[in-house]
Amino acid sequence: MAVLPKLNTRRLRLVQWRIGIEGGIARITMNSSVWLVT
Repeated sequence: MAVLPKLNTRRLRLVQWRIGIEGGIARITMNSSVWLVT
């Protein structure tokens, strides 16, 4: 794991970025759906 720290950090950062975007989209969709229902 410590052989390519740069690659690992880049991959980890990319994964966190994707998770953050997906979480934000899911949160927005949930809020919009609740707002539409209410």
